[in-house]
Amino acid sequence: MNRRVDIVALIVSEGDRVLVERRRPDRRIDPGKVTIPGGHVEEGETFEEACGRELREELGLECARIRYLTTYLHETPVEDQVIRYYVCEDWKPRTRRGGRGVLHQQKRFQEARL
Repeated sequence: MNRRVDIVALIVSEGDRVLVERRRPDRRIDPGKVTIPGGHVEEGETFEEACGRELREELGLECARIRYLTTYLHETPVEDQVIRYYVCEDWKPRTRRGGRGVLHQQKRFQEARL
């Protein structure tokens, strides 16, 4: 039996498009697969706090409302992931202190039609 870890995953959409990413081919879990953004919940962090941190760190986004959707157990050879899915509603690019400019992350994201 693998150790269980808490994961959050975020559905970020605009109109009929949803933001997805392709995992790096060198990842131990699901290498090269297309997924929605998310990550591990850090110790002492609530699920909602983890959602906000992941959005800021990975995407450079702020989300006004995060809504819980569902939970799914994803068993992998490395760990058993308890993935809590959330929907990010009313998002915007994060601005620098003082509101000067937008932070752009240089990540490879693809859009998929819903």
